[in-house]
Amino acid sequence: MFFAISGFLITSGAEKRFGSLRGIGVGAFLRLRAARILPCLLILLPVATLLSLTGLPIFLSRAEETGAPVSFWLVNGAALTFTMNVLIGRLGWVNYLLGVLWSLSVEEVFYLAFPLLCRGLRRTALIVAFMLAIIAAGPVWWLYHQGDEGGFLYAYLASSDGIATGCCAALLARRYPLQGGWVRLLRPVVCAGMAALYLWKSIYVTNIWGVTLMAAGTAFLLWTGETLPQAGVVHRSIMIRAVTWCGRRSYNTNSGMP
Repeated sequence: MFFAISGFLITSGAEKRFGSLRGIGVGAFLRLRAARILPCLLILLPVATLLSLTGLPIFLSRAEETGAPVSFWLVNGAALTFTMNVLIGRLGWVNYLLGVLWSLSVEEVFYLAFPLLCRGLRRTALIVAFMLAIIAAGPVWWLYHQGDEGGFLYAYLASSDGIATGCCAALLARRYPLQGGWVRLLRPVVCAGMAALYLWKSIYVTNIWGVTLMAAGTAFLLWTGETLPQAGVVHRSIMIRAVTWCGRRSYNTNSGMP
């Protein structure tokens, strides 16, 4: 769900900012991503390193199976080069605090290629075709990596299909908006199906098709989602306004941002 939402917001934001995906500015796009990611990342890594000096096991970097120490240089380097997922695939969850950066690794590697892909393919149909190929590769990848957590859960091809699904949903939503009574009736059915899939069995059992279905359900909800009222509408709660403010600035969706 996270990856699908991310792909949707990045794609829709890029279209709004640059007018079209073929007109995306590679340098501008990458500078904006760096401005969103690097400041917090460069604060997190020194803090994590200092906490490791306390000697508390929860902050130490160790190979999951053997317990052997892992250099903080290696862990921090993986975080900065967006290869944390590769490191986890090789050594297991090496650091409790920094392990979650595996998802950032997948996301940012995808977006390093995203503007180049858009400028190279240019036509929306070709971009969608490429995204569909990434989506189709997901279940095949999971099928051949059963029993390998690092392979089926954290690898680039095990996760990029969710981002690609969100990208496709954004392109469809702008060109073919879905609204109406049947959509409002179908939305809770999709939500119930996603909840049932999540509660039925773990991702270790359902990953071959389950992840794809969860991403597709998320994409449908995004595609058919109703536009929120503009900021300043009096009936919106303070909480909704705060969440909307954070969301717009997190994914460059506010056209007023530099």
